[in-house]
Amino acid sequence: MSQLGYTWYPQDWWTSETFKRLKRFPMVRYALRELFDLMYKEGEPVEMNRDFIYDDYNIELSDLEYQKLMEYIDVQPNGKWWINNIKKRISKAEAARENGKKGGRPKKPKNPEKKPKTETQETPLYKEKEKEKVKEKHEVENKEGVFKNIDALKNDYLNDQKLCNAITQTLKLKSRHQLEELLREFNQHLTSTGSHAKSWSDYTSHFLNWNRRKKDIEVKNQVGSGYNVPIG
Repeated sequence: MSQLGYTWYPQDWWTSETFKRLKRFPMVRYALRELFDLMYKEGEPVEMNRDFIYDDYNIELSDLEYQKLMEYIDVQPNGKWWINNIKKRISKAEAARENGKKGGRPKKPKNPEKKPKTETQETPLYKEKEKEKVKEKHEVENKEGVFKNIDALKNDYLNDQKLCNAITQTLKLKSRHQLEELLREFNQHLTSTGSHAKSWSDYTSHFLNWNRRKKDIEVKNQVGSGYNVPIG
């Protein structure tokens, strides 16, 4: 199967019901985000288990956390893991792609039977809410599509209180100052690699991946230091 691209808006995750219900389980949130990326990348069920989560992502779950994670996982007959919401979105994207090959989605009938508008759709309050939804969507899309200087992105990150609270829990940080220091170090890393501007989604996801790799390296160095043998 050829891979399908997908657009990831962090706000979709932070405002989702799943994110809210896992408020007391930050590591389960973290594990789910990694599984989202993996499943979208593969476009199909993935080979996964509790040990793989630890080995691949350095995420160690307690029995309660693992039980909570499995509430969102659909284990296939062959033992692979799948998430139904991702399956639906990928199926929809595949259908759209196939329709595109055929010249677009099927045309609607010329004289479709019009359904009477409900009173709810005519009320000013309903229309106002719909306008707000469209406005919010456009604001997110604009934020995603614009490349900004990494220092400006760091400030945006720190000004997003919901995001800071979620990341502080996920990364098990003791204070907001720790998060500021991590972002400062991350920006230094980007500058050293010649990256001075990014989109918002790329910046936030890259920061999480960079921090995970940073921890992996620190763990390996700690383990390796126990085997150093003095020379001479």
